[in-house]
Parts: sequence; structure tokens; C-alpha cells
Amino acid sequence: MILDVTNSVISPFRLCYLLVYINSLNFIFRMSVLESFARIESWLSKNAPNVLRQLNKPITSTDELDKAESILGAKFPPSVREAYTHYDGESKESTGLFGCWRWLPLQEIIEWNDEQKQNVQKYHLVDFKPSFMIPLLESTTTNNDLRYVETSSDDGQEETSVIEWNHNHPTRDIKYGSKIIEEICFIQDFLLGFANYLSTFAERLELGEYEPDVNDPHKSRGLVLKKLT
Repeated sequence: MILDVTNSVISPFRLCYLLVYINSLNFIFRMSVLESFARIESWLSKNAPNVLRQLNKPITSTDELDKAESILGAKFPPSVREAYTHYDGESKESTGLFGCWRWLPLQEIIEWNDEQKQNVQKYHLVDFKPSFMIPLLESTTTNNDLRYVETSSDDGQEETSVIEWNHNHPTRDIKYGSKIIEEICFIQDFLLGFANYLSTFAERLELGEYEPDVNDPHKSRGLVLKKLT
């Protein structure tokens, strides 16, 4: 639940603490998509070069994004559009750059959307509209779990949160991000968009929270969270 500071649900002391906390993070949520990828690439080149090779070449033109939006009946948030100009997701052989979460290429997003449209017709799912849900990452360790963003505004300028969808408990979607940061509602969407997802991941890489999924970093095809010792 996002607390509404405009209605004074958060006390002044709590709000001050939250702002100090954000400042201590060095405003990582302001890091651009370009800066995040530069840090991710730098870490991978030194620690997991074969994982870096799992990233697909970028789309050749933003026309591809426009075409995908037309097919999906949805609008990509700005940071998602920018991300695909750097890489078109990950290869099918990847076991997941984002800690067992594999970033989907545009074509696989379209295929997922087509499949869901067929399911809507087949099972008469009147309450589900695939165009509202844009899957960006799929779990490589669980069955059909996704991290997705909702469609942006009609002008494509709205950032929308990254949300985790659990296949076994589909009604228990959770927004991906710091629970403390989530309490500041007026910057919620900005903080929890895909740009923040990438900057948070870059930060965690540099803090040493991830490692290659096999002992030989030159053969690794994904990253995993380090086990606590």
C-alpha cells in the first residue's frame, strides 16, 4: 500500500527520515538508463563476460518499438523504450542477467501477448486485458513468473512501476522496489519504473550481491544472488 503524504499519513519525522534515507542512496533513482547500462556492462566485462554476450543487439530503429506498440495495443513507458535502444533483451540461452530473471526481446513480448489474447477468447477471461500488461522479464527458475510494467499513458510519457506476477498466486502482484521509498507516493511511479529497476540492479552488482551462476565466469549464462555465509 502506498501511503499518501498529502493526507498526513506519514508524520513529519517519518518523512524527514525517508528523505535522508533517499539522500544516503545518492539518488540512484536519478541514474539514467544509459548510465545504468554503462555500470552493468563494466561489471559484467570484469566478472562475467559471457553473461554480457547474452544481451542481444539493440533494435535497429524506434520504428520497431512503434510497430510493437501497435500490435500490443499498448504504450511502452519512456525508460522501457530507451532500454530497447541499448539491447533487445537477452538470448534464449541466457539463464537470466537479473538474478535468474531473463529480459525478454520485443518479439517474445509480442508472442506472449498473442498467446494471452487467445487464452482470453478460449477461456472467456472478461476481466483480463493483455494490453494493460507488458512483460519485461521472465523467471528462469520458476513456472511462468513475470516482472511486467503496465501500459503508459496515451502520449507515452508516463513511467509505470515494475510489478512481479506470481503464476501460482496471480492475485498477489507486488511492486518491485524499496518498501521505504514506496511510501513517498508523489514520486512512486518515477522511482519504481524500469529506469529505477536498472539503476538498483547496477548498484547491487557493484555492492557484490550477485555472482555468475557457474564457477567459470567465461561459461556462465546468467547471474544469481550470492548465498549468505
